Amino acid sequence: MQNQVRVVAVHDTAGNISMLIASPADAALVHPRLEPGEYIHEVEAPEVALDMDDAQLHSRLDEVRENFRVDVQAEVADMGRAPLVRKSSTQEAY
Repeated sequence: MQNQVRVVAVHDTAGNISMLIASPADAALVHPRLEPGEYIHEVEAPEVALDMDDAQLHSRLDEVRENFRVDVQAEVADMGRAPLVRKSSTQEAY
């Protein structure tokens, strides 16, 4: 069974992800120092679990960063959470 994970994305105004941070779901929310024009949202990252070895986890986070962006146009009920969309699509993916 996969361990519960919280993934936080640092992104620009267009939703392009510069950094993803994975931590246990019950840990305090990570808030890295943001530069002007950067934003942070918790996201549902597909197929990411803390029981992966470090190489698998880093590889999967890199894949997510390269292939997805934060949907900054979505109406988010919980302002701290945002959906991811494929970079080549406007359809919500996760």
